[in-house]
Amino acid sequence: MNKLAIVVVLCSVCMVIEAQSAKEYFSLSNEVSQAAEGDNELLLQQSRQLLDWSTRKYEVKRGGKDTLLSVTPYTALIGHAIYYARIDKLDSTFFYLQQAIDHGMDDKLVFVDNYKDFHQIYNTPQTIKMKRKMNKRFLSSLATSNERKIAKQVIDMFELDQYTRTYYEYSKHVLKADSVELNSIKSRWETIDRRNQTAMMDILDNYGYPGKSLMGDSRAECAFFIIQHFKDVEQQQKYYPMLKQAAEQGELDPFMLMMIEDRINIKEGNVQKHGTQTFIIE
Repeated sequence: MNKLAIVVVLCSVCMVIEAQSAKEYFSLSNEVSQAAEGDNELLLQQSRQLLDWSTRKYEVKRGGKDTLLSVTPYTALIGHAIYYARIDKLDSTFFYLQQAIDHGMDDKLVFVDNYKDFHQIYNTPQTIKMKRKMNKRFLSSLATSNERKIAKQVIDMFELDQYTRTYYEYSKHVLKADSVELNSIKSRWETIDRRNQTAMMDILDNYGYPGKSLMGDSRAECAFFIIQHFKDVEQQQKYYPMLKQAAEQGELDPFMLMMIEDRINIKEGNVQKHGTQTFIIE
């Protein structure tokens, strides 16, 4: 199992660390995994050692070139959270998630629902509590009540958007196709999409695209995914110039612009230009 832990972490950082460093990590991973079975204070102590290890710089090879890179402080911690989630040890999963948050992951947990390895903790009370705490901290950092209002509305819409899609995908595996229950879930999903579209159009018309300046790096794409899931392609076309301008101004990741272009092309019966859309759930 400990070998699996190191594989998960090393894969998550997407790089090959020199052999001696990997050996050192494996040894420390061993200690952390053993500590997770017992005393929390020992687990915390070992976790801090793991953090110290992960923040060192190592020479790695990418594209035939040697480069000095610093491993993101929370990388090893989130790797362990994934490891324990995979073996259904959720207390340790939450412990490492909290450690990752405390050491730099912060509000990126807003996207935890997109990690397939965390499906066991999706929408659990502990996860909801973590996300609400971080959302509250984020909203309180905004300067005006109007900014807080808009940001909260975007966050709420995004979470509903993601929840309905994840819930539907999960339900397809446990409910019969075309069953009353599954059709009811899909109907609710479509209702939420329509409501989100109306509310987001109001924000776009009166505020503009709520990107990085308002939402920060971690939430800058929340509004985008609502627009990406508009049912009406005409409305996606209408707001495309606004999204393009946001990308040019650094308010939106340019890759998101490629996604909306492909989505519009597919809806119009054309071939996608960038190949970002592997499938569309209607």
